[in-house]
Amino acid sequence: MDMLLNPLDRRHRLRYDIPVVPGAFPLVGHLPAIVCDLPRLLRRAERTLGSHFWLDFGPAGHLMTCVDPDAFALLRHKDVSSALIEEIAPELLGGTLVAQDGGAHRQARDAIKAALLPKGLTQAGIGALFAPVIRARVQAWRDRGDVAILRETGDLMLKLIFRLMGIPAQDLPGWHRKYRQLLQLIVAPPVDLPGLPLRRGRAARDWIDARLRQFVRDARAHAARTGLINDMVSAFDRSDDALSDDVLVANIRLLLLAGHDTTASTMAWMVIELARQPVLWDALVEEAQRVGAAPTRHEDLAQCPVAEALFRETLRVHPAITLLPRRALQELQLGQRRIPAAPISHELASHAPCGEAAAPAAADRRSPWPSPVRYKDMNNMQTDSTLHDDRTGVSALGGGASGRLLPEIWMQDGAKRVEQALARLLCAEDDGETELMAAMRYATLHGGKRTRALLCLAAGALADTPAHMLDDVGAAIEMMHACTLVHDDLPAMDDDVLRRGLPTVHVRFGEATAILVGDALQAHAFLTLASLDAPGDNRIALVRELARAVSAEGAAGGQAMDLSLVGKHVELDRIVAMHRMKCGALVRASVRMGALCAIAEDAAHAALYCALDRYSACFGLALQVVDDILDATADTATLGKTPGKDAAGQKPTCASIMGLQAARQFALDLLRDAGEAIAPLGPRAERMAQMLQRANAYLFKHAPCA
Repeated sequence: MDMLLNPLDRRHRLRYDIPVVPGAFPLVGHLPAIVCDLPRLLRRAERTLGSHFWLDFGPAGHLMTCVDPDAFALLRHKDVSSALIEEIAPELLGGTLVAQDGGAHRQARDAIKAALLPKGLTQAGIGALFAPVIRARVQAWRDRGDVAILRETGDLMLKLIFRLMGIPAQDLPGWHRKYRQLLQLIVAPPVDLPGLPLRRGRAARDWIDARLRQFVRDARAHAARTGLINDMVSAFDRSDDALSDDVLVANIRLLLLAGHDTTASTMAWMVIELARQPVLWDALVEEAQRVGAAPTRHEDLAQCPVAEALFRETLRVHPAITLLPRRALQELQLGQRRIPAAPISHELASHAPCGEAAAPAAADRRSPWPSPVRYKDMNNMQTDSTLHDDRTGVSALGGGASGRLLPEIWMQDGAKRVEQALARLLCAEDDGETELMAAMRYATLHGGKRTRALLCLAAGALADTPAHMLDDVGAAIEMMHACTLVHDDLPAMDDDVLRRGLPTVHVRFGEATAILVGDALQAHAFLTLASLDAPGDNRIALVRELARAVSAEGAAGGQAMDLSLVGKHVELDRIVAMHRMKCGALVRASVRMGALCAIAEDAAHAALYCALDRYSACFGLALQVVDDILDATADTATLGKTPGKDAAGQKPTCASIMGLQAARQFALDLLRDAGEAIAPLGPRAERMAQMLQRANAYLFKHAPCA
C-alpha cells in the first residue's frame, strides 16, 4: 500500500472539518491506490481517520467518503444526486440510467427493464445460451488444475456478453481489443492527444457505439427474432416515453460494462468460497446430482436453493462495487455530522466486514446487522491466486479455510440433524408404537423452524462443542419446546386447534393424551440430557438450565401470568416481563446450553455468559413481539395456527399496547441490541449473528412496514 501513496504528502488537512487522506500525488491524487487496492486504502483511512474522510480522485476532484452504514439514508435523500457518476466518467457513463435520478431514471429504466426481468431473460433463452459455454469453461478449469480465477471469470463473462449480443466468432478479437481500450476512459487523464488513453478510449467508444446502433437497426428489421438485444429494442420502442436511440445505445453499452466487471467479480468470489468451504461444495454437488441438469429458466431455481443461496450470500458479503458516488446538492445532516454540499461516496463493502487483519475500528462499526464476522482479505481478488479444490478447505485463493458456512446451509443441516436425533430418541423400544409415542412424535416431528435448537447449535459452535453432543441437546430443547406448545394449545389454556398447520395434539389424539404427551416429552428431555456422553458436571448444568427455563420462574410462570392478564388493561412492562418468562426463558436456556456443553460458567467466563444472556434476552423478547404482530396481521398459512386469537381472547400484547408499527420497530431494536451484545465475541459468534439476520428477514417478509 505504501508504494501506491505519495510519501511526500504527510500533511494532516481538513476540508469542511473532515480529514483528508494523506498520500495524494499531484494530478492523479489517490488514483494509484484506488485502482490497485481500494479495500486496503479504505481500511487504512478508517483506522486512522474514522468513518468520514476525503479521497482525491485526481481529475474528478475530492470525494467525501463515508464507511458508516447509516449513510445509506443519504442515498435516498431528495437532495442527493446520481449526476456525479456522469461527472466522474462522462465519456463512459453519460446518458446511462445509473447517472440519472427521479423521472429521467425511471423513464430509461422502464423502457428496457422488461427484457432484463426473470421472465424476459427466460423468454430470450439466456440460460440455454450460456449453459454450454459455462460448462465448457468450468471443464477446462478442472483439467488445468490451477487458474487465475478473476482473470478467467472476466474473460468468460466477456465471451458470454459478446455471445449474448450475437457477435460472430471471427469478430471477437476486435471487440476484445476495443473493449479494453474503452475501459481506459475510467482513469484517463483529461489530455486529448493522439496515442493517449483519452483519445484511444473515445475512439473505442465510438467504434462500439456504431456497431451497437447497427444491432439496434438489425433488431428492428427482424422484430420476430428473440434474444436480449431484440427484446430490449422491442421494449424500448413500445415504451410510452419518447427517448432517443442515444439513450438505448448508452444503456446497452452500460450492460456490456456492468455485466462484465460486476458479474465476473461475483462469479470469482463464488468459486473462491466453494474452494474455501468443502461442506458448501459438497452440498452444491449433492444438489446438482439431485437436479440432474443446470437450471436454464428462472422457475428452475426453486430446485436449487443451495446455488441461489451461494449467489445471494456472495453478493452480500463481497459486493462487486465498492463505492457508490453521489453529489449532495445542499448541506445535509447525518447523525451528529454535517455533510457538506459536495461529492460524496459510500462504501458498500462496509457490509462485508474487513479481513482478519482489519482495523479495530471496523469491529465497532455500526451497521443494520452488527456482525462479529470477519471475512478474508478482499485484496485476494486482485492477485493471480490459484484455485485448489482440496478436501481440507485449504485454498491459495483465501490463504486457508475461512471457517464460514452460508447460513442457509448450516441451518438446514443443523435442523436436519436435530430432527434425526428426535426421531431416534422418540422411538419405541419394542416392535409396536403406542398411541402415546405416536402422539409425541406427531408433536415434535411435523414441522417447526427449530429456532431454539439452532440457537443451541450456534452457541455450541462458539464453544467448539462436538456436533453429536449438540444434536442431542438441541433435540432435548425441542422436546421441551413441544411440551410447552402442546400444553399451551389445551382448551384450559389458549384453546387452539391448529399448530404448525396441523390439528393440535388434543384435537388429533384427545385432551387426556395431549396432557400425557407434554408430561412425557418433558421427562424425555431430561432423560436425554442425563444420558449424554459428557462429564457429570456438564450434564448437571444442562439439566439445571433446562429445568429453570420451564419452572415457575420461566415458561410455567409466564403462562400463569399470561392467563391472569386476560381482559385487563396493563402496562407494557408487565407484558415484557411475561414474555421474558413464557418465551424468553427457553430461548435463554437454548443459548446457554450450547455453551455449557463445553464451557463452564465460572469467573473466567463471566464476560462470555453475560454477553450470551444479553443476546438471548433481546432475541427471545423479539421473537415474542414478532409473534404478537403476526397474530394480528398474518394469515393461517403464515402462522401455522389460528390468527387473531390474542384479540379474540382479550389478551394484551406488545402489538395491542404499542401499536403495530411501534411494536415492529421495538422488535428491530431488540435484534440490533442482540447483535451488539455478541459483537465483542468476534468471529466465534458468527452463527449467532446469522440467527439474527434470519429473524430480521422473517420479520421483513411477513410483517413489512406499513
